[in-house]
Formats: sequence, structure tokens, C-alpha cells
Amino acid sequence: MKTLVIALDRDDDVGRKTGLKSPIIGRENNIEAAVKLGLADPEDSDTNAIFEAIKTYDRMLSDKMEVEVVTICGDTRVGTRSDIKIANTLDKVIELTGATRAILVTDGAEDNEVIPIIRSRLKIDSTRVVVVKQAKQIEDAVYLVLNKIQDPKIQRKVVLPIGLAMFVWGALHLVGKADIAEGTALVILGGYLLIKVAGWEQAVRTLYNDALTGGRARFSLYTYLTGIVLIIYGITKGYRGVYNSMKTYYGEEPGLKYQDMSIEQMIEHGLIFISSGNGLWESFLFPFIFAILMVETGRTIDKFLSTGEFNINFIRFAFTIFSLGLMAAGAIQIVKEMLGFRNDDPTFWGAEGEVKGILYILLGVVFSFVGLILHDYLREKFEYLEENEQETE
Repeated sequence: MKTLVIALDRDDDVGRKTGLKSPIIGRENNIEAAVKLGLADPEDSDTNAIFEAIKTYDRMLSDKMEVEVVTICGDTRVGTRSDIKIANTLDKVIELTGATRAILVTDGAEDNEVIPIIRSRLKIDSTRVVVVKQAKQIEDAVYLVLNKIQDPKIQRKVVLPIGLAMFVWGALHLVGKADIAEGTALVILGGYLLIKVAGWEQAVRTLYNDALTGGRARFSLYTYLTGIVLIIYGITKGYRGVYNSMKTYYGEEPGLKYQDMSIEQMIEHGLIFISSGNGLWESFLFPFIFAILMVETGRTIDKFLSTGEFNINFIRFAFTIFSLGLMAAGAIQIVKEMLGFRNDDPTFWGAEGEVKGILYILLGVVFSFVGLILHDYLREKFEYLEENEQETE
């Protein structure tokens, strides 16, 4: 049973700095790679990981074990893309070497995230994390920060959003808009974190490329932008609803600070932000729902224009998301009544209070059934037309 000693480089520092292609198989090839990487960047810890893999290989070889050493690299865009590349490369190495077991050598915790990929293909006997020894126990913090800033990965992930937020904050101060500077900077940072956490980076990158080149997703470009505008509109309306509520009940200018609010007051204003009851478009909920609808509409039209196929499931999705919005608005209306929150909302078809909430929910159920019936009807029609076309051919 052959064992692979794997030096893992998830972010492809070896390939980016030396020009070598992964996988790097064999002792001599790995020594060459480690030397080239050390000369290109003496501070890169991947050099030490490769040398540790070679050392482990030599030790196992001296014990008469069947072993091979390999360096496997991912991609500079750490994440799904780099992990897929590592998985594909590992499959090729296993095919070439016939290995069934592995010893993993890494230079940090980030590489350890790939362990499940390797474990799904090989039995891992040992994992070794190489930590570079320092002459000084306490390193110069300023040097570390300046050194990290030079890393393109850190620049994209950390420096760019912070720099953009600081630039906008300073620019607004210079033009006399200091009152909105802090809020705008927080919106930029919050938007960036939301995109990262939600995994929307690729979608944003595609949208940006289409805007520059006029790519295939031309129609969805405008629906994405419309969706963003609707979300901003909804946040503004939700905030305005909370502000007006505080202004009405706590004085000409809201004097009550959020940190002084009770739990009940926070819940009340949270519900007002989501669905104020002053109208479906006067809070966050329905602008957000229509933003989702706009995005899905653009994607559906793009698919139709590129393939000639209409996604019939879009009909059911549109009715379902709208009905869920109505039912959520109704539920919030009923909760506000049950908890005794202040309610001076306008009537809806003459209904108010809990009755208004129940009416919203019933309308949501009706919309859901209408969408289901329309979806099934259109699907049958499309299937019938397709069968006729096939018979004609």
C-alpha cells in the first residue's frame, strides 16, 4: 500500500511565485520547487511545508515503506474554485501513483479545510502543521501589518473594503456631508460582508463583467440593478417608519436612544421596520420581495433568450413569494395587535387590526392557489405543444 506525503498549498503560492504547475511529484522536483519558492519569497511558509514533506518522505523511505511525495496546489481565489482544483489534481495523482493512504503537511489552519476532500479519497494516517520558529518571541506588529498588506489575497479581502469605506467617509466630510458619512461607510462595509457571507461574489463579479462588456446577461443586468435599488428603497422606508414612530410618540425629535429601549420596544420597532402597516410599500418587506422577483425575472428571461426555453416554475415561484409576503404582513399585523402595540395603521378594504391581518393572510392563500393552478395549466399547455411539434416532425 503506497502512502502519499502531501504538501498542500491551497492558495497556489508555489505556482504564482515560481511558475511551476501542480502537481509536483517526486523528491527532486519538490526540492527544486522549495528552492525556487524560497528564492522568490524567503518569508513564505509554504517553503517549510514542502521541506517538511520531503523530510517525512525520506524518513519513511528509510523505514522501507512504499511512499511518494507530492505538492498539490489550489487557486489564488481560495474557496470553491481552489478546492475543486485540489480535488481534481489529487484524483490524477492517485491514478498515477496508485496510493491508498496519505500524510498531510500544511503551513496553517486554512489548508486544513481541505482535509475532508482528501479523506474522501485517501485514508489520512497523520497531519502535520509546520510552524516557523522565530528568533523573536514578539514580532513587530507594524511590520506584520505592512507585510500582510502586500499579499494580494489580503488586499482583496480586507484592505479593499476598508479603504473604500474610508475614502467615501473622508470624501463626504470634505463636501460637507459629515452627517451621512458614518452611515454610508457602514453600509459599504456591511454590504461587502453580506456579499461574502451569502456567497454572492461570483454573481457580483459576473454582473460587473457584463456591465463592462455587454455580456450575455444583458437583461438581468438591469433587473439586478433594479433589485438593488428596491432593497435600498425598502431599507429607507423601514427606517423612516421607525423614525416616524419614535418621533410621534417620544417627542418632536426622537430622544429615546436604542440602548435605552426595552425588549418590547425593540420588538415593536423591528416589526414596524419589516411591515409598518401603513401600506405594503411603506416598509422593508414588499420592496425586498419585489427585488427578489426582479432578479428571478431577469434570470428567467436570460435563459429564454439564450436557450429558447421558458422556465415554467417561475410562475409558481412568483405567486408563492408574493403570497408569502402577504401572509407575513398579515402575521405581523396580528402579532402587533396581540401584544398590544400602538396601532394607528390605515384600514385595508375597511378592515383594521386583527381582521386586516387575517385578510392579508387569506389573500396570500388565494394568490398561492392561483399560482399553483396557473402553473399546472401552463405546464400542460407547453407539454401539449411539445408533443404536437414532435408528432409533426
